[in-house]
Amino acid sequence: MDSSAQIKSFLDRVRKQRKGIYLLQGLLRVLALVLLGALTANLIAYFSDHPQLYLVPFLIAWGSLLGITLLYLAARGLFAKDPPSRTALWVENRVENLDNALISSVQLEPQLKERPGEGVSQEMIRELIRRTSERIQNIRINELISKTPLSRTGQWTVGVFLVALACALILPDFWTRGYDHWIQPPALARVEKDPSPTQKAPPAVEEIQYRIEELGLTFHYPAYTRKKTTHQKPSNGKIRVLPGTEILLRGKTNHPVDGASLVLNGQDHFSMSVKDQTALEGRFIAKEPGFYQFRLKSPKGKKTLLPRKYPVRLLKDRSPRIIIFLANPKPVYYLTNTIRFFYEASDDFGLRKIDLVIDVEGRIERKTIKRIKGHRQGIKGDYSWELATM
Repeated sequence: MDSSAQIKSFLDRVRKQRKGIYLLQGLLRVLALVLLGALTANLIAYFSDHPQLYLVPFLIAWGSLLGITLLYLAARGLFAKDPPSRTALWVENRVENLDNALISSVQLEPQLKERPGEGVSQEMIRELIRRTSERIQNIRINELISKTPLSRTGQWTVGVFLVALACALILPDFWTRGYDHWIQPPALARVEKDPSPTQKAPPAVEEIQYRIEELGLTFHYPAYTRKKTTHQKPSNGKIRVLPGTEILLRGKTNHPVDGASLVLNGQDHFSMSVKDQTALEGRFIAKEPGFYQFRLKSPKGKKTLLPRKYPVRLLKDRSPRIIIFLANPKPVYYLTNTIRFFYEASDDFGLRKIDLVIDVEGRIERKTIKRIKGHRQGIKGDYSWELATM
């Protein structure tokens, strides 16, 4: 094969591979648009009661995109006829060190058919073509043509397909329901199902309006507080206690029920006992602030969550407070001395005992100086401490 034929064969292979890439990229775009159109149309019909209202704007937008893509496919992939000079120029822009040799060879090659002595020397043209054919032999067409646009288009197509697949898996009867809504919109279907004026509709069942009456609360405080159980009846339902307090709730409903439960913060459910279909009793331990509600079950099995939310607030247990007054303060005490002091102690939930804490050369000792009987929130007293007993 002579040098001119080698150049023509090289340019022809470049042109065909470019055309194939454009054609495949265009087909992937068409496929992505078809999938996107089907997905969008189905989403509109799936969630809309009147999908027909969106039909014309959707068809205009989708048809415009599809038409532009088809024109691109026809212009670049199907009917494009790039002359050898344009292909040679495209190669020159992507390959270094050709120095316009390829485009010059393509443009000067027809002069070899003319009579000698006219224009550029034919020997010079043949030498240029020979050298150019040698230089293009090392060019790899696969590396010359970038696959990045094709890969990006493929990723878009796969992405649209995965979204359509996810909708089909997550939304029940996605494709069939969407198609049915286009054929017969839900609003029209409801109109057709409504009884005619001459037909008597079945009487509507009036929904029972439940409410809680005669609500009472009983608080069982944590053992460390030594507080007695308190009762609130009647109560507005508001709870304001220490963490760990057990709350017993009793009340009645204005209509019979078959079951009931307490709902804490919309998440935790605690069953309640029902007596005589109206008397309710339940309990829970206050662990976090929030609210509680009543959930009732009618004799027909229908469960109703009452809208009223009763607040739950938690108090903080403050640390005990004690003040010490020395009766005979001295700068230095000896082991033979006795220290007498007075004290005042208080706690918001009561005192059990008072300890004297002693640090002897890094060793901690405790000595109980007062044990308190009963429930007392404050106490005053005195104590004589003999240092020799340490």
